[in-house]
Amino acid sequence: MTELVAHKMIAELQSLIDSHLGDRQSPNVLEAGCGSSSRLKMRQDAHIVGIDLSQPQLDLNTILDEKILGDIQDYELPDSAFDMIVCWDVLEHLDRPQDALANFARSLAPCGIAVLAFPNPCSVKGFATKITPHWFHVLAYKHIFRHPWAGNPGRGPFRTVMRPMVRPDSLKRFAHGIGLTVEHFRLYEGGAQEKLRKRLMVVGPVWGAAKALVKLASFGRLNAEMTDCIIVLQRAGR
Repeated sequence: MTELVAHKMIAELQSLIDSHLGDRQSPNVLEAGCGSSSRLKMRQDAHIVGIDLSQPQLDLNTILDEKILGDIQDYELPDSAFDMIVCWDVLEHLDRPQDALANFARSLAPCGIAVLAFPNPCSVKGFATKITPHWFHVLAYKHIFRHPWAGNPGRGPFRTVMRPMVRPDSLKRFAHGIGLTVEHFRLYEGGAQEKLRKRLMVVGPVWGAAKALVKLASFGRLNAEMTDCIIVLQRAGR
């Protein structure tokens, strides 16, 4: 999978979102674990609420109309309030992702959608992230992925928990149990891994052999390529 395909995945998601919000006037949008920016384009008339644990990150976020300092696992979000909730690269950091998802389900308006993006725990990258300590993640960001700011206050990588419920199949089952349906699901190779592979010349037949070896060695439990996941869940209408 190429970086072009990863961009295509995001474009496909953006199209789905634009279609969903198309006939809603001044839609209410929640950026859950918003940090300092958004990964998706929002309509100009959207009312965007951001919730995050970090006040400095909230202060840096310039797209928000309303800012909440709080934990998405515990903060009492308003009932049936949001046409869309976006939670991007957050679930893997939570001790209780099921509580956050239940909070989202209650706070979605009828027919509202929750856009969830997170690393795939069933990938080599996801598995390695789960079993290695945080200090190793900081070193990897600095020296492998070449992010000199890694580990500075308010900058990633952040502590990763990767609870079993974040596995795509487990998450989809949990969502069904709280009244949400899966409207969109994609696995893809993230740009960070692809760039690293190309830099290390792990491409073509070498990459094909590496993927086959990972599958064989893990008895089919791990995937070397599909590092990231996007799921869109929808609440039923009235």
